[in-house]
Amino acid sequence: MTIEEHERILSLIESEQLSEALDELERLEREQPGNVELQLVRATMCSHIGDDDHALGILESVLQQSPEHPVAQLMFAGALLRAGRETEARKVYEAVVALNSEPWSVEARKALSAFDTLSSGGERPKVAIVCGHGIDTFVRPIQEGLRERFEFRLYTVASLRDVKDAMEWADVCWFEWGEEVLVRASKQLSKTCAVVCRMHSYEVLGGFPSRINWNFVDHAVFVADHVRDIFDAMVEDEVDKSVIHIGIDTDKLTYRERRRSTQLAYLGYINHKKNLPLILQILSRLVSIDPEYTLHVGGTFQELRCRLYFDHMVRSLGLERNVVLSGWVEHVDHWLDDKDYILSTSVFESFGMSIAEGMAKGLKPVVHNWPGAKGLYPEEILFSSVDEAVEMITDERFHSAAYREFVEDHYSLQSKLQEFERLFSRLAERKQSMAA
Repeated sequence: MTIEEHERILSLIESEQLSEALDELERLEREQPGNVELQLVRATMCSHIGDDDHALGILESVLQQSPEHPVAQLMFAGALLRAGRETEARKVYEAVVALNSEPWSVEARKALSAFDTLSSGGERPKVAIVCGHGIDTFVRPIQEGLRERFEFRLYTVASLRDVKDAMEWADVCWFEWGEEVLVRASKQLSKTCAVVCRMHSYEVLGGFPSRINWNFVDHAVFVADHVRDIFDAMVEDEVDKSVIHIGIDTDKLTYRERRRSTQLAYLGYINHKKNLPLILQILSRLVSIDPEYTLHVGGTFQELRCRLYFDHMVRSLGLERNVVLSGWVEHVDHWLDDKDYILSTSVFESFGMSIAEGMAKGLKPVVHNWPGAKGLYPEEILFSSVDEAVEMITDERFHSAAYREFVEDHYSLQSKLQEFERLFSRLAERKQSMAA
């Protein structure tokens, strides 16, 4: 890769022209497979869109090939830091300093100095995030956005010993997902810090709230009002609680005006809850109007019965030419660029992140009227029958700017960060009063 090509891709990433950057990167990767510099550029793009898990994987691979590559080491330390793995990040920075290779060692010294400034005097309250492996998707934006205000550590727990360690270190212990780990901790551990849990629909519908000792929990956060309402119907205990919706970082989603087309998108995991039978009935009706209608499915099947049914019905309805399976989508912004509708046919959601992401990009949302949908999204984008969905899709009218504005007004990441900052600060003060 030439210097000019490298600078061009980085410039495209910095100016949020991510589709163009990805196209250029993939072209160079085909021409130069295994090129380390291209791998570093891909890691840069992953970090830019907030996919630090993928970035870490790429950087670990690079460092296995070139253990003392200073740029890869600095990038790796930065990704570790954003993931809340500060101890590991510090060690990597120290290793770069030890290389005595300028200007990289200078950058590492600056990073270590910033570490010392942030941590001096215990100025930042400590927040331990307790979460299962690989299910911290909704945590990462908050962790990154509040990193300068709080010191975070992510604990991917395997036992109650891990939870105990987290609570002994933290001022606030945040249980992401109120499931089995919290059930056991609430009944078996002594409380050594303030405790907050965030509840999604999965836990509430799964009956976990009735099994938790709520005297152990200082505050419960719900991702939507209708999820809180279901909780209230099953739990008699007095629980301090609030609703903080999922935040959308619209800066990482490029917007453009859309118009009527035949390109439909579904984005997310595929299971019985997502109700793909309904989306196929809608597609079948659309294809009878115009055979160019195409459903692009970005996601992976979680249940074999769903995959068997889906494949069977695609063949039965003669939709083989009208369905494109893209697999799991790493770069949502890029994948949605050439689609004009975002469809959701779920029977229940606590939020429906792909809906908001699509709206932020200007796609027309076509959303099944599941319980609670009216409390989250405008009524005019909801449908209750196949006929209504088809009518919405074939309607010439698009309001791309209004879709984007709705997300910015109701679900901006910055507003959600402010709510979490106030909550963590209040709970950290409670820990101090416990110590006193």
